[in-house]
Amino acid sequence: MIEGLFGRGVTVLERAMDIRMARQQLLASNVANIDTPGYRHLDVDFEQSLRQLMAHEDAAQASTDLTARGRSADDLTPPALKISGIDGLMIGPDSNSANLEILMGRVVENEIQYRIAAQFMGSRFNKLRTVLDTVAKS
Repeated sequence: MIEGLFGRGVTVLERAMDIRMARQQLLASNVANIDTPGYRHLDVDFEQSLRQLMAHEDAAQASTDLTARGRSADDLTPPALKISGIDGLMIGPDSNSANLEILMGRVVENEIQYRIAAQFMGSRFNKLRTVLDTVAKS
């Protein structure tokens, strides 16, 4: 129903925010393990994860009647996020790929991108509220 009101953009924003939240947890884990010997820092491939989730959304949308097609709801389980090691971090003497500045830069970048998506989503709903208020007053 939301897509009917706003188009696909809101679904894309919702999935992007989901990925950003998961990425923030992973990045926080990286920072928490900054001094853990042998810890391999990981990150989410945002673009590939979003592509996979949107392809999943498209498949779910196309399949309006799962039982008629002989498919179960389990066939539409969302794909896992694409996670890989962080390249470009300096390897310390304890074999820990720790560079706090790079890690914190990623944390801040992710937070800013999440906030931008949230503000854009909020503006969409504020426009709807304005329209509804106008209609209610007339």
